[in-house]
Amino acid sequence: MKKVVYYIQSIRWFEIMVRMGAPFLALLLTTPPFSMFVFLRIVHALVAFFFLWAHVYAFNEWGGYPSDTSDIAKAHTPLMSGKIQRSEMLTLAWVCMIVSVVLFALLDVRLLFIVGADIIIGILYVHPKVLLKDVPFISFLILFLVSVGDFVLGWLIFSPYIAPGVLIGLYFGVLGIVGQSYHETGDYDTDKKSKIRTNAVRFGKKRIFIIGYVLYTLSCLYFCLLAQQAIVPDYLCIPILVTYPLYAFLFAICLRAQLQSSAIRRFVVRYRILYGGIGCIMCILLLMNRLLLY
Repeated sequence: MKKVVYYIQSIRWFEIMVRMGAPFLALLLTTPPFSMFVFLRIVHALVAFFFLWAHVYAFNEWGGYPSDTSDIAKAHTPLMSGKIQRSEMLTLAWVCMIVSVVLFALLDVRLLFIVGADIIIGILYVHPKVLLKDVPFISFLILFLVSVGDFVLGWLIFSPYIAPGVLIGLYFGVLGIVGQSYHETGDYDTDKKSKIRTNAVRFGKKRIFIIGYVLYTLSCLYFCLLAQQAIVPDYLCIPILVTYPLYAFLFAICLRAQLQSSAIRRFVVRYRILYGGIGCIMCILLLMNRLLLY
């Protein structure tokens, strides 16, 4: 029983919930008039997404084990503390992958093209014998493609038209690069010690950190452009614009702290909370609009 608890603790619940925000938003943007069938299909899709990202993060834990052993911040995790063996983490990753593939296949077999690409890219990204994260800017490209794919997967659950989903997905693709740039900046010391040449190690963590800020700003402008073109409801811009000054303030605080590891980790946590908060507000606004319509 304890082992089951350790497996549950090994799942990156917060990160997965954040990642599921994009497909959930896509589902809300395309949901037909509410019915029990629609509700069950949404739940089915979200469970499939959960297992897909549980697989990705579990495999990431397995692949990053050698470098994570020197990361004090991860010493409390079940894998690093020895409660779960590395081989067991790999088993968890494969089980989650199989469950996810089966669930997506039951929704629509065509979705497996995107799901399969996500899985293959994720494996190549962290597998010790390939380690694409060690190739300049490949990590950015991978997070861009995967983040666009996440949104498009959610979009195609109810909509047969892929073009609007791709256009909106580009917004989340850029945010994927933003999140990756902050992640690499936070892992700079550990990656440098482990001789993993991420973008932050190659080009300097300050440059990559600033790139993240600039891209986030551009993503906000792009989303407003989507609203101006009526591709997304204009009221969804409100949480993005209202929270931008807070985002800039948090960025400035971290920059003034000379990008120390502790400061970057605090910034990343706050950024994720802010990102999750924006997503929650968007979902609430969409649900309120649906209730008013029906």
